[in-house]
Amino acid sequence: MLPMQGSPIIFLKAVLWSALLWLFSCPLSAQDDPSYLLGLRYFQAAQYPQAVEHFKRALQLNPDHIDARYSIGKIYFMQEKYLSSYRYLRDSLAIDPGYKDAPSLFEQSLERIYTRFSDTLSDPQVVGAITTRSFRKGDLIAARRGIEYLVKKHPRFAVGWDHLGEYYLRQKNLEKAMTAMKKALALDPSSPTIFHHYEKIYFLKNH
Repeated sequence: MLPMQGSPIIFLKAVLWSALLWLFSCPLSAQDDPSYLLGLRYFQAAQYPQAVEHFKRALQLNPDHIDARYSIGKIYFMQEKYLSSYRYLRDSLAIDPGYKDAPSLFEQSLERIYTRFSDTLSDPQVVGAITTRSFRKGDLIAARRGIEYLVKKHPRFAVGWDHLGEYYLRQKNLEKAMTAMKKALALDPSSPTIFHHYEKIYFLKNH
């Protein structure tokens, strides 16, 4: 215990600073993150805009915070914002392919995007999601068509290059797959999905 020297106010300040230094020196688990915990409280109270705001703050500190990422995806799914739910759930599955009901929500998001927006093929977000669906259905011809559109018309859209890397991976062309994935990673270095795909191709190329 600290000796009480000088005025009580100085002593209390010393105790407070000691406590703060100890608190910030302790590593927090993902579930202990204050922003995530606040987001969870808002989520439970059905105050979804505030929940999303705090979950996104948690992601700024830890992009691999799967609980926050999944929660955002689920909120967007509940709000029928399927392009947004697709994006967050896709990244959640890159971190943990079997996380809670993320696989089911992801598939439902893809199907609803396809049903609702398949006539909006000028939007790169829509084309990216439908191309993901084509890959999952095993339709590489449709996937290639979507990829060519994204890479030519929207070369700054990282998902297009990510899809191109995945396409070449399925063709077992690891050199071209790596080149495409490097472009995707340069455009969006914080994407768990792109980083996961990059790691996979890097491992296959070097082993």
